[in-house]
This record gives sequence, structure tokens and C-alpha cells, in this order.
Amino acid sequence: MKIAINEYAPSRALGFKRWFPEAVVCKRYEQEKTPDSFDLLILSGGPMSADEKSRSENVFLAEDMILLKELQWLGKKSPFVLGVCLGAQLMVFANGGDVQESKELIVGWNELTVKHQHLAFTGMANFLVCEIHRNHIAHPGINGQILVSSQLDSIEAFSIGSRFLGTAYHPEITKDDAERISDDSGGKLKFKFLSDSDKVFSLSDAFMTSKRFFENIRTLV
Repeated sequence: MKIAINEYAPSRALGFKRWFPEAVVCKRYEQEKTPDSFDLLILSGGPMSADEKSRSENVFLAEDMILLKELQWLGKKSPFVLGVCLGAQLMVFANGGDVQESKELIVGWNELTVKHQHLAFTGMANFLVCEIHRNHIAHPGINGQILVSSQLDSIEAFSIGSRFLGTAYHPEITKDDAERISDDSGGKLKFKFLSDSDKVFSLSDAFMTSKRFFENIRTLV
């Protein structure tokens, strides 16, 4: 299986490499090119937005938006594409959807609920994940299907057709990643529990959620 990770800022691919150690990391922010062929393409998070202004300032985002539109034309013959946070927002814009900007940075562990079953969420119903984002997906675009919601966001995950999947949250981030990110920020980013739930989650639950999610992704490729 050929896996490519399009990394939009330094260290954004580290979490994914835990689950896909064989993946090739393309540092798009350094203008490294996406491979000509792949079975799975992962679009990472990043500190910028995916809107028109950001795409004009970051040429690699504009290039990857064109790539997404080209892959959409392939339909069921397309490689599987997973967009996370910034990558998901880019997917939304490529599909004619809408993203609402916000000044508030959401950081922490949040409870999510599956609203529409998808093979990527097999064995999952209510689960704990990591959130680090400002913007919110308002509409996934043409033929977009909302899959997962939370108290904070009505669209936490969505699909477009059978080969595109986007998550507003970070399925790749575990407790160890969160600690590294917090340390790198000088303690400015503090990961707390964001959801008001009757269920008691632990960070080991979050790890198992990530493990199950990426195992499911492998079956879809």
C-alpha cells in the first residue's frame, strides 16, 4: 500500500506516522511534491486557514485544492483521501462547502457521537478525541454526508462520496502527542476535557479510538 502524507507545517505528520510508519511525508510547506501515485493520501492539519486568502498566500494549498478536484472526478476509482482539520477544510472548499472562521482556539479532549454509520467508524459510537482548531465546518458541500457530531460542533466528521473523508478533530493525536504539543508551545496549549458527559473517559480510551479508526481506514484503502 502506498501512503502519502501532505504535511502543511512542521511536525504535523508525526502523529500519523505512528499509525502509518511506511508513509511518505511530503513537506508541502517546503514545496515538496505529492507523489504521482498513492493508495491513501492524508492531508494534515496546520496553523493557517484553507480559505481563498490563505490559498493565495500558501501556493501549496491552492495546488492541493486542484489535486482534490481532480481526484473527485475519478469517483470510485480515486485513491482514498483523509483530510484532518486544515486538510478537511481544504476538502470542504474543494467541494463547494463552507467553513466559518472563529477567533476562539479550541484545545482539549472532546466526546463525539456517530450520527451516520460509515466503515471508518465501525465499532465506534461515543468516543473521546483531541480537538485543536479555530474554524468550524458549516457545510461539507455537494453530496457531503455528516457522520459525527459533538456538543461543540455539529460537523466533526463527514464523507464526500465513498473515497473522501474529513475530520475537524485530530484522530492521530494521543496523550503522548498532546504532551509534546503542549511542551512545544511552552505550556500555552493546555489540553482539558471539553465535553459534559455522563460517561467517564480516560486517555487510554482516546488511544484505542485512534487505533480502531486507523485500522478501519486501512480496510477502506
